[in-house]
Amino acid sequence: MDQNVRNYLLNLTIPQGPTGPRGPEGSAVSIQGSYDDVSDLEDAHPEGVTGESYLVNGDLYVWNTDHWQNVGKIQGPKGEKGDTGEKGEQGEQGLIGPEGPMGQQGEKGDPGLRGPEGPMGPTGPTGPQVISMAYFTTYNNNVSPEGYEVNANGRIPITREELDNTNQYNLTSTSGLIQFSKEGVYKVTFIVNAYVNSSSSFDEQTDIVSIGLRRVGEETIYAGSSRFIYDSQITQLVGQGLFVISDVSQQVELVNLSKGTIYLKSPSIDNINTRSYVANPLVSVIFEYLD
Repeated sequence: MDQNVRNYLLNLTIPQGPTGPRGPEGSAVSIQGSYDDVSDLEDAHPEGVTGESYLVNGDLYVWNTDHWQNVGKIQGPKGEKGDTGEKGEQGEQGLIGPEGPMGQQGEKGDPGLRGPEGPMGPTGPTGPQVISMAYFTTYNNNVSPEGYEVNANGRIPITREELDNTNQYNLTSTSGLIQFSKEGVYKVTFIVNAYVNSSSSFDEQTDIVSIGLRRVGEETIYAGSSRFIYDSQITQLVGQGLFVISDVSQQVELVNLSKGTIYLKSPSIDNINTRSYVANPLVSVIFEYLD
């Protein structure tokens, strides 16, 4: 090594320059409100004013000349839980709000226990009592194989009086008319065995048997019965009703209400194990005087 080379330590100091002029004082920030999203802020305020700011989900947005600038969150750290305050005084009762909509119907509850039996009520008035009665009939005398023919609106034959416990009824057997000797309310029950010659195929307009009781010269029916007939089968018609006799000169009749001919028929007495015609009547009529 060259003995003429020397090592030197240099200590250099850069002098401080002069202090620059003080900058302009910044403007205060005024928080005007808050929004849930930046787009909501931009839609509501496309242009802002210097110093104007809004909170958006905890971030502070400040107007920076030509746009809203996010300068960060301004919420401080969560503080410690404060002491529980004293219970405040009860406030005044508020006004009753409007009635809400009706709720859904609840489920049906279980049936309740049966209550005690109540006292027996007073006896009601006595109803109409049967004061007298009569029984009329027409037996099967085997008039013809087809039976007893009755034309439309024709009178059903009533030929025998079997019972009249007060002699209050009068039968004209040749005409089948019945007359009453006392005014009042009557109940009638009739039973007739009849059929109609039906066609090969059932017709509900013609294959009908209809019978009713009425006053002579009137159209009102006081007891009636109607049945469909299939394949010319004999059927038993039963009718009941109430009527008032206000004039003892009035007569009643049992008539064929069908629009065609009907036939009255019951089993032959020769085919029944008795000689009593009560077993195979064509017509049975019972009258009861009520009041």
